[in-house]
Amino acid sequence: MDNLLGTRPSRRRSPSMLAAAWLVLSAGAASGAVLRVGTFQGQPGDYTSIQDAVDAASPGDWILIAPGDYHERGDYTHASPNGNSIGGVTITKPNLHLRGLDRNAVIVDGTKPGAGACDASPDAQDLGPPDGNSVPSGRNGIEVFEVDGVTIENLTVCNFLTGSYGGGNQIWWNGGDGTGTVNLNGFHGAYLSATSTVFLGPDAPGAEYGIFASNVHGPGLIE
Repeated sequence: MDNLLGTRPSRRRSPSMLAAAWLVLSAGAASGAVLRVGTFQGQPGDYTSIQDAVDAASPGDWILIAPGDYHERGDYTHASPNGNSIGGVTITKPNLHLRGLDRNAVIVDGTKPGAGACDASPDAQDLGPPDGNSVPSGRNGIEVFEVDGVTIENLTVCNFLTGSYGGGNQIWWNGGDGTGTVNLNGFHGAYLSATSTVFLGPDAPGAEYGIFASNVHGPGLIE
């Protein structure tokens, strides 16, 4: 996967260290509760969907994600807070910590359920819920909407494309796009990859930004 924001290598930990993290963190070693997504080395987590874990979490909780190709569709089940495209994973709670166990193997995937990881074929692309005119509205990947202190680490997001409501952003700390106000204070991202593997044409839906923050006030860091 392409890293669109720097050249830091993936965090590589031994399988034993990751297994320990999966088990120890679930026992409450970190501050806040730990919610586990997926299955790691035969140990099932608490959720199969990242969005479901986010919905169940409380501010200050950790969400630990096992390797897998996650075709998240929170934008199909959650109302947009501002009328624009929202994320396949939408975070509206402050101080959550979202961490993958493997930067290259934890994939938040904008393609249709059942497609291969970051599939480049046109038929595999999911262009979002239909708008009022039955036109695909577009999709964002992971979107943090107007909440402070959210950390995202050690994962890949791909193939979230534009539509009638916008979208096309893979990882976005959104502090109030289009409002002219700053409604997000404090954010952190690290060891992230964001890419689009598909080109549908010059005037067709496509990707916009890989990893970015807008309408925000620090402190903030993407590394």
